[in-house]
Amino acid sequence: MRHFFKERITLRRVAFGVLFLVALSCAVYFQHRHLGQIKRWRPYRDSLYLPRGEYVKLISLGYDMIMADFIWLRAIQAFGGHYLSDRNYSAVVNLFDVITDLNNYFINAYLFGDTVIGEESGDYKKGLALIEKGILKAPRYTYRLGYWGGYDCVWNLREYKRAKYFYRMALKAPDCPDYVARLLTYVDEKMGNYHIALEKRIEDYLRAIDNKDKILEEISRNKIIDVITQWHIAILRGAAKKYKSKFGKDITNLNQLVESEVLGEYKAPVYSRLQQSINAALERQQKLLPLYREIVDHTIMTFHNQLPPEPRGTSYFVVYKQTPEDEYFISTMAEAKERVKRFLSGVRGLIKKYKEEHGEYPKTLNDLFPGQKWEPVDMFGKPWNYSPETGELKSSVFPEL
Repeated sequence: MRHFFKERITLRRVAFGVLFLVALSCAVYFQHRHLGQIKRWRPYRDSLYLPRGEYVKLISLGYDMIMADFIWLRAIQAFGGHYLSDRNYSAVVNLFDVITDLNNYFINAYLFGDTVIGEESGDYKKGLALIEKGILKAPRYTYRLGYWGGYDCVWNLREYKRAKYFYRMALKAPDCPDYVARLLTYVDEKMGNYHIALEKRIEDYLRAIDNKDKILEEISRNKIIDVITQWHIAILRGAAKKYKSKFGKDITNLNQLVESEVLGEYKAPVYSRLQQSINAALERQQKLLPLYREIVDHTIMTFHNQLPPEPRGTSYFVVYKQTPEDEYFISTMAEAKERVKRFLSGVRGLIKKYKEEHGEYPKTLNDLFPGQKWEPVDMFGKPWNYSPETGELKSSVFPEL
């Protein structure tokens, strides 16, 4: 009998141990999955909320500069946290206003605040207001505020008269370099917009590399590529208009611009030359920012009836079936791939919906757009590869999408 009870107690212990291990395994599994979700998406939470600058000034007890430095560090931390999570910078905006109330000559706070508010948040007018505040609080202290204020007006807001005011304010500063004077003439020239934008992006890029700031380095590099691409396309569009004026018809490929010699001689930036200059300086272990002017000048070269090289290493092309009102009929392969990807995603959704409603896939893509005249070809003039049996839709140019 005693042996029987011992056996039952042992079985209960074994059963309890098995159940405990199962429960523990389930807990570990769900906890691991939850931690994985947190790692993928963990929004940054602000822990510093400040009133207006004049109130912070009162509680700083005369240590305004120290308080400004402390809030500056928190502003950088908050920007990095939001950049890597939700990209919502609304709580950061007030920090730059408070910093510059405490220290009117905190130039980096004005400039970085303009970048966060304008470039990242998309509120260029608020960013420019911070720059204007700096010019009023610290007039003639440095050219940099007027220089970047002019950039915002030209490139982001298209307010050219206002840009001239900022450049003139920059010229009054004792540290203003000679090249800023030339920007006043760039504002009135068609290509000046791109030239100003490129100079700003390159300076941001060089500063980020010098400071080993990988996030801002990546942002600036992508912005440089965008500016160079738009500059090239503007040149090609202008040449295409000359071609049409001369021959009475639109171009069908960009080689016609070279063959007809309508491109002529022009100046444009080359991304590979920019990287060559930077790499050469880094090999010599030099700081890049002091070489800013030299690097910008080396980046821009003169072309003699040649097509400019696309920065990403692909090429430019003429979009199929351009419309008279569409100025943007010249594109890049990178942009084309992205547009094809978006088109495929949208039409695949329509195919799925059609199958749910009709019980079968559409026989042709035209069935998705009843009553509309639509030629099912991509921007290269190539037909889409569509199977009515499986509902599969692919691009003949980018079959991997």
